[in-house]
Amino acid sequence: MQLTVLTKSLRLTSLRWHKRVVWFGAFTLLLWGVSGISHPLMSWLGPQAERFYPPSFTLNTAEVEQVSQLINTALQAGTLDHARVIKLVAGARGPQLQITEAMDQPRRYLPLKENKGVNNLSAPDGKADADEQQARWLASYYTGRENAEITQIEFKTQFSVDYPWVNRLLPVYKIRFNGADQLTAYVHTETNALASLNNRTKQSLQSLFQALHTWSWLGHSELSRVLIISLLIACLFAMALSGVMMVFTFRSRQILSPARRWHRRIAYLVWLPLLGWSASGFYHLLQNSYITNPSEKLILPDAYIGENLSNPRLPPINPELLRGKQLNSLALVNSSKGPQYRLSLSPTNEPGTNDSGNNDSGMSREARFKGKPQEQQALYIHINSGEASEIQDPQLALEMALNFSGFAAEQISAISQVIHFGPGYDFRNKRLPVWQVDFNDSHGSRLFIDTRSGVLVDSNRSVDRAERWSFSILHKWTHLSRFMSRLQRDLLIIACLLLSLLAGVLGATMQVKRRQMQKTRKNTVSCCAADA
Repeated sequence: MQLTVLTKSLRLTSLRWHKRVVWFGAFTLLLWGVSGISHPLMSWLGPQAERFYPPSFTLNTAEVEQVSQLINTALQAGTLDHARVIKLVAGARGPQLQITEAMDQPRRYLPLKENKGVNNLSAPDGKADADEQQARWLASYYTGRENAEITQIEFKTQFSVDYPWVNRLLPVYKIRFNGADQLTAYVHTETNALASLNNRTKQSLQSLFQALHTWSWLGHSELSRVLIISLLIACLFAMALSGVMMVFTFRSRQILSPARRWHRRIAYLVWLPLLGWSASGFYHLLQNSYITNPSEKLILPDAYIGENLSNPRLPPINPELLRGKQLNSLALVNSSKGPQYRLSLSPTNEPGTNDSGNNDSGMSREARFKGKPQEQQALYIHINSGEASEIQDPQLALEMALNFSGFAAEQISAISQVIHFGPGYDFRNKRLPVWQVDFNDSHGSRLFIDTRSGVLVDSNRSVDRAERWSFSILHKWTHLSRFMSRLQRDLLIIACLLLSLLAGVLGATMQVKRRQMQKTRKNTVSCCAADA
């Protein structure tokens, strides 16, 4: 008896609330359904890069020996006095030494084959021009467009509407090419990465998503944005919850109206996704608005490499250490054992790449989002002796993690190498491999270290990982990647969104008809009362 009374009470309550929020819920479904569909459309209809992996190069023994000569010349010229990151990168004319002094400043370059470039790069104008030329070359490399087609270039040190914070990398060069498509590349020269690629179609879809889904146009008033979106989420959640309560509390019966019959059938399919999207969206909104996310900042090493180069004349690297090894990069790093050369050994070739690793245009979308490491392993050589060092990548990663975090070594709980992108380390970071270092502090801190550059790439805490898990599983359905491709997952999400929109349209139609019937019935009763 009590169960029957409770069921009846739930039925009446859910019916009452479902009718109250139906219009707000239908409006929210339309708003976020359309904008939600626009998100995968950005990937499908947006521009595709000609190449998806950074340009690579190989070093022979003679070129490696030239590195120490170039560094000696740069030390004497004072070019490395304020360098925080020094490494070889691919350039239009071959390998070149890239010098990073600050996160928000252009990089400087010393061509490996032209030591006379040292003096030119000591001038402020030379620094900016060299980095800009590198960005132009990278933009042409990734897009397949000619350098002469570039119509505009801008050095960006802040995120913006057209380049939002989700892209992670700063500073970047915004490079626009001529043509009706308004192709725009965002290039990060420190990693030689394509941070983002836009055109007129993708920009329109991105603007639609930002306007209807995130309401970023209310960014000047964050409180107003949070309150409005929270109200809409509450209406959508209430509509979905009251709807499912009606589905399970009303007895199964013959429904004559086709609209009501299909509305009920669709409700069985979409109530759980709607509740998941609503709950995870609200969680995501509050955390991103009011809890500072440490992963928004990339941090450079705080020590200058030049300060630890005590030897006024660096010896060459012992060529015997390089015999039979294929190298694809070289960097200078600080360590507890003194400054080191870090030589990156080339990974074995995989399907879709050639010897230089650049022929990746045939790579599938799935493979690109998964990512591949840019090295097989690292070899360390002490700069001041030119001989092999006992330091290894895990040891250097731990040292860097302790320096960045300020924690004690006893607080380290685990260390592991990340060789693919995934929910825990997003593809937008663009760097592989990296080292993940976990700490057992009160926040459950986790750091991701790029030992090639000595950069803190990403960091998070338990509270950040909980929100990421919620958004990844309940909002983006990334767990389905175990059973299907990204394309199939996106199609499934779009199907659920379209079914939800159809359910909303049917519900609104039913509500209109119900009101018309009530109005007709009321008029009939009034007429009968008047006749009497």
